[in-house]
Amino acid sequence: MKKWFKQQSRLLQIILLLIPIVNWVVEICVRWEDWSKHKGLIKLIFAIIATFGLGNFLGWLDLIWVLLTGNLFLVVYKASFNTVFCANIYYFIILLFN
Repeated sequence: MKKWFKQQSRLLQIILLLIPIVNWVVEICVRWEDWSKHKGLIKLIFAIIATFGLGNFLGWLDLIWVLLTGNLFLVVYKASFNTVFCANIYYFIILLFN
């Protein structure tokens, strides 16, 4: 699901993240797949949060993140987790102070 989502056009990604139930399903699938391939406590926490209650909130966060960066928040595609995490924090700090 993660690879499929990344291959879609940015417009389709945004549409999928705008629809509440679809948003939640995408979050659950992508977060658990990401955790299963790249184990880690933060990824497990995000997967549990997406599953039990705050999936829509993560979806809205991802909607904004996809608009800004083209990637889902804290999801590893090809780079290592540390690279993605640092890049996400860097983008967040830049957006915060601009």
